Amino acid sequence: MARNYNYPIMIGKGLKTGIVAGPGERGGADLYIVWLNKVLESGAEFGAEDIEKVKALVHFCDRESLKRTIDVLTTVLLKWEEK
Repeated sequence: MARNYNYPIMIGKGLKTGIVAGPGERGGADLYIVWLNKVLESGAEFGAEDIEKVKALVHFCDRESLKRTIDVLTTVLLKWEEK
């Protein structure tokens, strides 16, 4: 079976990656991890002209799935700050 992935997807300062999220084309919500065509400050806004290509797409079919993902990431963040 062919696999269509490329791990790891790295997000961090000094990398040419960005995150875009919003309503999905067929309902739900989409979270895109994108390659940028330049390095930007962490947290800087960017436009479509700054995106080279989509690296990954996470589609949330319902609000509960999105909420559970946010909860997991919030837990990771809180534990990270405790160290």
